[in-house]
Amino acid sequence: MVYQNLFIVDNSKTEWSVKRYLKDWCDISYKMDVATGYFEIGGLLEIDGKWQGLEKIRVLFGDEVTKRTKEVFEKALIEILGRLDNSIESEKDTNEFLVGVPSIVEAMKNNKIECRVYKKNKFHAKAYITYLKQDYHLHLAEVMNIPTGYALVGSSNFTKPGLNLNIELNVQVRNEVDQLQEWFEHHWNQAEDITPDLLVVMEKHSKEYSPYDLYLRSMYEYFKGQGQSVSDWERNISVIYPVLAQYQKDGYHSLIKIANKYKGAFLCDGVGLGKTFVGLMLIERLVMKERKNVVLIVPASARISVWEVNIRKYIPQILDGFYSFKVINYTDLLLDKNQNLMQKIAEQAECIIIDEAHHFRNRGSNRYRKLFEMIGIGSDKQLFMLTATPINNSFLDFQHLIELFTQRTDNYFKEPPLGIHSLAGHFRKMEKNLDELINNITLDAADFPDEVDTIFKGDNLVNEIVVQRSRAYVKKSLNVLENSKVLFPNRLPPEVADYSLKKSYGKLIEHFIDSFYKVDKLTKTPRPILYLAVYCPYEKSYFTGDINNVDEMKKGRQMQVVNLIRLLLLKRFESSAIAFEETCIKIFIRLQKFLKDYKNSENERIIGNFFKRKEKIIDYINQKYFEEYNLEIEDVEDDLPDYVWNVEENLSEKDFDIQQMISDTVSDLEVLATFIDDILNFSAENDDKLKVLKDLLKK
Repeated sequence: MVYQNLFIVDNSKTEWSVKRYLKDWCDISYKMDVATGYFEIGGLLEIDGKWQGLEKIRVLFGDEVTKRTKEVFEKALIEILGRLDNSIESEKDTNEFLVGVPSIVEAMKNNKIECRVYKKNKFHAKAYITYLKQDYHLHLAEVMNIPTGYALVGSSNFTKPGLNLNIELNVQVRNEVDQLQEWFEHHWNQAEDITPDLLVVMEKHSKEYSPYDLYLRSMYEYFKGQGQSVSDWERNISVIYPVLAQYQKDGYHSLIKIANKYKGAFLCDGVGLGKTFVGLMLIERLVMKERKNVVLIVPASARISVWEVNIRKYIPQILDGFYSFKVINYTDLLLDKNQNLMQKIAEQAECIIIDEAHHFRNRGSNRYRKLFEMIGIGSDKQLFMLTATPINNSFLDFQHLIELFTQRTDNYFKEPPLGIHSLAGHFRKMEKNLDELINNITLDAADFPDEVDTIFKGDNLVNEIVVQRSRAYVKKSLNVLENSKVLFPNRLPPEVADYSLKKSYGKLIEHFIDSFYKVDKLTKTPRPILYLAVYCPYEKSYFTGDINNVDEMKKGRQMQVVNLIRLLLLKRFESSAIAFEETCIKIFIRLQKFLKDYKNSENERIIGNFFKRKEKIIDYINQKYFEEYNLEIEDVEDDLPDYVWNVEENLSEKDFDIQQMISDTVSDLEVLATFIDDILNFSAENDDKLKVLKDLLKK
């Protein structure tokens, strides 16, 4: 598509696709350099038959992480290889015999194709630099003045959608191509070669097996473990079982026993006590020994870094083989594109393992309702829930988790030894016992951990379906039963270190301090750092109804919540710029939701003007939380205390001054947007706290 001074390639038509462009330039070039955010097999397959004419292809891409430690990069590499693996699997849908892949493998072996990942900073560039064949260039140079190469720069990743399907914007660069060549060379030299790692993944798919090999493997998998007792399998075949400490083995056996009896079981060991490995043991047994259809449901943040890393390390065959095993994120439950998969899981799954199961404690959330519905479809399912915090707001959190596998059958535990004829009534008694212990103070259960722990551990139902060990128990188990010297470290006394917030935060600290000294324009009195109207609707500034009809406890609690949120901001500010940004963004999302929920003809102008003014910040938040990480608002809510999200719903204009609440909320959002904007300019290199910490560690 030719404009006055631009040559644009945007995939709008076949003749204007990046695929067509690259194919044409492969004919007259001897080398091509590619900068891309992602690497998938589809990019090379799209230009199959043409790239082979090149002498050299160099592909430079990013690792999609912002932290630069070796450990984080190794996890990122697993994600990169997983992306490549998935792209090859997807290719099989339309290219069953993977035509074109063997030639790519051969070219990588011969260094004709090289791939490097840039890990110094986050890399998301897209460029295609081609170098004209010498004879072609010399021939054209006789009749016109042309450069030695051309480049296409824009938005297209080196993937099938980027080259052919998505509407993109790419512009050809002619005169300054030498500068782009220098830029590419500079970053290429700073990148790490991962061609051998990519080869391992690709060769796995392109390797040819004889029919006899396939027959032997099929027979081995079919008969493996048959006729063998579980204990023999654990001792002689299991990969995970020998790795477990005795207390983990005991926990695993208890979970199986509980689930066989009640269809649901909880592992509630504390943080750092190895719940993940008990979960891996459950997966290995259920999938490989019992041949059941198993689903693992995990938070997106833990899928690769925690679960897939360990599964690939110990039992990779369940990810890459023919076993009935699926890993899904919480967010997958609600995505429209996954509903066919969710239906299949609902119909066919036999066992469900949920990591961080407390994220399903809210019975009113869409996520909970979807999972509840899926468990109720098809055959009976066993549910294994892993969580260190089964109780957060109240004992009802735990009741809601239990109801996932009881499907709200109130007399589910009526049989001896429990004899509970009403599950709801049982939890009402637990709540009443807690109220008596804390003198009916209306705060979350989390505010009274000792009292909650006393009631929780003394409850017959809890003792029947929950496996929970303390750190003290684990220490004794390791020491007495296994004579282990690998115990928990002893904490050293804290060491005081001075650092400058001014150096770290720059303008942010000035704006943060200024926010404490703002004056209300109308009353000329000091205003709070944030009004937080959505959390205190019964304040006299907003409530227009009869205050005598409002419960005193409710009024008192709302002010406690407002003070807690303000305190939370202070704590996160002192912690780090990133922690402060995350908290600001999540409160921003909640307040923004309030504006959208109560937008009407009277206030749409003030709301619309705010959204327009802060479009940059809102786009940044949407990209960071809802596009890049594919999150739902429920996932954002999970990372902050419940009081940040639990607000009065369905406020009526009859009893509340909604317009004033809207105005004050917009004012709060302005403050938060200023903080977030300041942090966008923050650099970890200027973090004085980090520098001081590094110096301490070097001592």
